[in-house]
Amino acid sequence: MKLRSVFRVLMGNNLHIRGSAIDIRRWLVMFGLLLGFSAHSADIKIGESFAIDSKIMGEERTVLVYLPKGYAAVQSRFPVLYVTDGDAHGLSAASSVDFLSSTGSMPEMIVIGIANTDRMRDLPPSPSTDPRWPSTGGADRFLRFIEEELMPAVDKRYRTAPYKVFAGHSVGGLFAINVFLTHPNAFDAYIAASPSLFWDDRLLIKKAEARFVGNKAHGVLFMSMGGSDGDEEKMMREPFDAMKHILEKQVGPDFVFDTEIFADESHSSGVLRSFYRGMKKAFFDWPASPDLSFAQVLEHYAKLSKRLHYTVMSPEGAINRLGYTLASQQKFGEAIEVMNWYTKNYSTSANAYDSLAEVLEQAGKLVEAKVQSEKAVALALVNKSRNVGVMKANLERISGRLNKQ
Repeated sequence: MKLRSVFRVLMGNNLHIRGSAIDIRRWLVMFGLLLGFSAHSADIKIGESFAIDSKIMGEERTVLVYLPKGYAAVQSRFPVLYVTDGDAHGLSAASSVDFLSSTGSMPEMIVIGIANTDRMRDLPPSPSTDPRWPSTGGADRFLRFIEEELMPAVDKRYRTAPYKVFAGHSVGGLFAINVFLTHPNAFDAYIAASPSLFWDDRLLIKKAEARFVGNKAHGVLFMSMGGSDGDEEKMMREPFDAMKHILEKQVGPDFVFDTEIFADESHSSGVLRSFYRGMKKAFFDWPASPDLSFAQVLEHYAKLSKRLHYTVMSPEGAINRLGYTLASQQKFGEAIEVMNWYTKNYSTSANAYDSLAEVLEQAGKLVEAKVQSEKAVALALVNKSRNVGVMKANLERISGRLNKQ
């Protein structure tokens, strides 16, 4: 194996990163071109950042933050995804979260990208004899920084929920599995994309073998790698399969584990797909079956709340669809019950009142329907909803029908 190949695997697609500077303008230009806007447009806001003067690390660390789209309009709390190599992978991780949450596959999340200063110092769990990396082996100190300085700062600044996911690539994936083995309660779920498990003569394979003698794993772990790198793939694959073999024996009620080989992806190009699949695995039980009754839906989210350690409300889209489905089946009593729950638990949503109004209208309760439709229009105007025109039309239709009686 050529040293250059090892270097490429360890550094992943982070060869261009220097220090902790984050070129936000580069991302703005790229997305501005994709979306057809100028990079100077005030309408483009990808995220925000803050700095921590770390006593543990002895340096200032930059943190990138990506908030859910509706964060400012609600008082909800959100689970948190922490990502190493945040300046390289934070934006793509946030995009995956945004897409998956918009399809009802997982909740919205706060994404925290930890920018690098010296990744080869911070992420490997043991020293290296390679002269290019004289400071490796700082994983324990870096985890202390995350737990004792970064997490408290994030919890203080933002409305966080207790459920935490960690994602890392290459030596970041190595770090993720090391934390899973040595400090399993630090996070609730782990995503290890192309982890460098060959590190230090397969140190983590030995740790895993010792860790599970008389002990059981818990939490969620997703592990993946690319399969199109030739010799690099072979170097990665053997320890990957060895770790997979150990962890598959641990699968049970308290431990969810899955792996995937992306045959058409390289060590670097598979990161996006790894994070996407890993987030779905972290929230494997999030979507409720469309065949559930209202009582079963509430029970589903009660169980989910218990696993995730915070109260999970049935998503608006899911409860809205259930209400309309029941109405289409002429089960108006149940449909109205669902929509009443919707307005009670999403009291600032104009759509909740508009949906209740439409179901009441279908049930022939036009007086009540008009009251709810008026509430919907009023909220839509306050919230500057793009659907205010539709809601006004609904109110006019219900009022017209009522006047004809």
